Amino acid sequence: MAANAEITARNTDLIQQIDRNTQDIVDTFQALSGGFRVLQGLGRIARPLACIVGLVAAVLTAGSAWRGFK
Repeated sequence: MAANAEITARNTDLIQQIDRNTQDIVDTFQALSGGFRVLQGLGRIARPLACIVGLVAAVLTAGSAWRGFK
């Protein structure tokens, strides 16, 4: 009986250690998930911003070309 109690206690300790290690991994993935949400938001902003910058560049190029023709 004492051997079973010792094995059960050791098993419980190992399970608790695995739980702590797994919790660290889960916390890391949750932090990465938040970071990916931020990057996704920046990506959503970057696409229209790139279109606006392209439009401004096209207008400036057309304006300088127009001034060169006169």
